[in-house]
Amino acid sequence: MRRNGRFANTREIKLGGVPLDDAKFITLRGIPVSLRDIREEIVFRHWKNPKVIYGFWRGEIGGPELQRHAFTGDNVSSLLDVAAADFVNSLRGTQIRGERLEVASLYAEVAPFYFPDFESDLRRHLAAFAEEPTAEILARTRTVKATISEHDIADLHGGARPPNYQFAASAPGAMDDPLIGCSEEVGFAACDLMQAREIKLRNMHRRGQQTARVFFSNISLPGDPPNKNAVE
Repeated sequence: MRRNGRFANTREIKLGGVPLDDAKFITLRGIPVSLRDIREEIVFRHWKNPKVIYGFWRGEIGGPELQRHAFTGDNVSSLLDVAAADFVNSLRGTQIRGERLEVASLYAEVAPFYFPDFESDLRRHLAAFAEEPTAEILARTRTVKATISEHDIADLHGGARPPNYQFAASAPGAMDDPLIGCSEEVGFAACDLMQAREIKLRNMHRRGQQTARVFFSNISLPGDPPNKNAVE
């Protein structure tokens, strides 16, 4: 589907009539490869740890987040841990419906590489990154089904173009607060997100909660394994 002349779904994008994920527009050592080839034939085939699946940003709202830091040999394991925890504990990764655990369709896609015994292998993986609410969901559910998917383009408009450039604000008094008011150039979705994020950060600051992450890749702490940032 297109919205205002733009693609709204990543899986609609094609290069030369071939879906973007399968188009061989990248060359590695003289060999044409696709994005799928890189994931499945190079990384998934040779890396044993399933947390590597969270290192691939595919431009979809329902996929793992795009990391703010580039992966390096020193930080890759730590960043993948963060990406895994973010996804597993989000509605993009896990939800509950009655006694059924609903998970992202991503897990079914990578099951041949990492979850051959799908339910038990996946539950073990999710439990390694689950925070308390997600751990409760795992304990309360009996079956698993990969049903969660959202393929719209991961921008604040889902691939759609804002209709105009007038001032937009959904909160009372927004005109008086530059942190809340914004232009329709970025759209109502962006305005609402910025407003919600600002309120969240203010509340966290008042409660004395941390609002940022710091990564140390060049120090070792007691109990750290050798080469702790390596990913098998």
